Amino acid sequence: MTMRTHVLYLSGIGLSLLATFVFAGRDDAPREDPHEKLQSLRETRLSTSINLVQRVDAAYSAGIASLTDQLEAAEFRFEAELEMADREGKIKLYRSAVERAQALESHAKRMENVAIASPMHYTIAKLRRLELEIELQKLLIEQDDK
Repeated sequence: MTMRTHVLYLSGIGLSLLATFVFAGRDDAPREDPHEKLQSLRETRLSTSINLVQRVDAAYSAGIASLTDQLEAAEFRFEAELEMADREGKIKLYRSAVERAQALESHAKRMENVAIASPMHYTIAKLRRLELEIELQKLLIEQDDK
């Protein structure tokens, strides 16, 4: 390639980029309200996570998914519900999450006792339960302070 070809090539790229920036600023389409967009994204996240939980539960029943898959799906749903909940809803969600975490912790301990699972599963379950209980207590303290 000659120098002239390089210059023409680069100037073509430059003009294309310039045109892109100029025309991108002229978007006459109405802009979506960011609050509505956020709410829409939250609702989509929640419905998708609920769908995921249902699909993973069905797969678990069919022997295709593992308990870990179920827990991960439940975690996605918990996070989506938590983001959309008010203060009372958050307390309720944390209480039910603590109950699920306690059940998981005892299940992991039983699995460890019969030597089917690593001690790591029990420890992780215990840490997760403690984390949830701490967050619940923070919410309860905050509620009492108000």
